[in-house]
Parts: sequence; C-alpha cells; structure tokens
Amino acid sequence: MKDLIVFMVSAGPNVREKNIEETCQTLIRGLGDASYDFYVVVDKFETETFVKKLLKENLVEVAYSEGPWAFDFNKFMNKYCKPDLYNYLIVIQDDILVDSPDFYSRTLKSIEGYEDKIAWITYTNTHFHQINASNSVRGGIYLDRAKFDAFECHLNNGKLDYPDGPVIVYGPFSHFNMIRTDNMLKVGPCANFGPYVMLIDEDWSLEALTKGFINVWIPDIFYRHPNPNQANMRQGDLRFREEAHRAFRAKWGFNQEPTDVEIIQILKRYPKLSYLHRYSYDWIYLNKI
Repeated sequence: MKDLIVFMVSAGPNVREKNIEETCQTLIRGLGDASYDFYVVVDKFETETFVKKLLKENLVEVAYSEGPWAFDFNKFMNKYCKPDLYNYLIVIQDDILVDSPDFYSRTLKSIEGYEDKIAWITYTNTHFHQINASNSVRGGIYLDRAKFDAFECHLNNGKLDYPDGPVIVYGPFSHFNMIRTDNMLKVGPCANFGPYVMLIDEDWSLEALTKGFINVWIPDIFYRHPNPNQANMRQGDLRFREEAHRAFRAKWGFNQEPTDVEIIQILKRYPKLSYLHRYSYDWIYLNKI
C-alpha cells in the first residue's frame, strides 16, 4: 500500500511539456517522504513518451483519453481509487505550481482527528492575489457569492484578510485538491456534464456536502494556476457552457449560480447546508466543530 495516487489529465490542444514537468516536480517536492504513484491521461504519443521519461517507476499507468474528462476519471477511479492500494488521492491539473514544499505533511497535520468527516481538501491559489482576490473556493450559497473578491476572504485596508487555520467551505475549484480514497468512493463518480471539467468541482462539492461530509480549505498552503492558455480554453468553455449548465440544473434542480429564491429552495431541500448560507469570511474553523 502507498500513501497516495495522483490523477492528472494532459490531453487536448493546450498541453505543454514545460507545464507538465513543473507541475510534477513541484508536487513531488511537496510530497516529501510519502510514497506515491501517478496516473496520467494523454491523447498523443509524444506526451506519453515525455511522461514516462519524467515519472519513470512512479507512473503506475499512462492511459489514452477515451472521451470526456469524467469518463477518464471514472475509469481511473474504478481501477485505482481503492483504500487497500492508496490512502489518499490528489486530483491536479497539468499547469499548477505547488509553492509549499511540505504541503502533504502539513495537510495531514492540519486535518488530524477529522479525517473521517472531510471530503475535499483545497489550498490557496495565490495567482489571484495579482487581482486583489483569492477565489480559492466556490461561491456556492454564500451571501456574498456574486462578489468575485469575497470568496472565503475579505479586503481589510486594501489587503486580503485570511483565516488563521483550516476552515470549512462550500467546495473547491478543480485545480489542485486532495481526498481520502475511501471518502472518494462514498462521494461517488464524476458527473459527465460535457467534454470539459466545467462544473465538475461544483457537483462534487455538493455530493460531498449532501452526504454529510465537510470540505476544507487550508489557507497557508499555496499554489499557482496561471492559466497560460486561458484564451483558448474560454473558446471551448463558451461552446459547451450551456450544455454543462443544463446538465447541472437537471441533476440538482437549481442553477449553478443560484438566485435568492433558488437558495430558499435549496435550503428547504438540503437543510444540512444551512450553515453555508453566510458571508464567506464568517469562517468556521475546523478545530471548533
């Protein structure tokens, strides 16, 4: 049995070997002495060759993409997301820079004693500091959900004000997250809302919350997601945006960006979520629950 397995997709027109290398190197540095494997999804021979050379014996499998992101993940999940093989799962995009060199050991220390209650664990995306926003977690049903620079923090005299420790949040973005494998199995497979990862993180957050888990943000562990190919990604996002939003609404019965009226309906349908109908910076510390 190993400590963890990493799931990463490096497929599509925006794949850059430099991004893959930096993602893997900074992530591996942050794992310290932990034992790990990588499972990487590719769509061309050149990427397969590069990944094999880069990860060597720590590459448990390189798979060719067979459809939407959700299909590729669920195929992986059925085969490798097993508590007798790995304790934790990391889901990471292939253009992430992990800036905290000891993030794995610090994560385990931060959540000690709460492991059974926690589904998704996420970190601080410092790239957004450049635009006076943190935006490390989803807006969900927060009272200030429509304010881009208010998700889980607030401006205090022109500076971002952060909590002093791990806090309970609505849910993460899909950039860089960790979850225990047995809890991942309880949360369930990835919903297929189309060929992109759009709204997958929102759906997984809700799946975890409605099944009684909490999602946690550790604010003093940092990463960057600069999105070097953001313009190209937006073209694809716009093309499939309506499809993803229709699928999300069909599953949950409300829009991904709910109105005040819809939030009332959400809280009636899912009363356990009422503690998240608050200002995002009214932090609920993990060690206080």
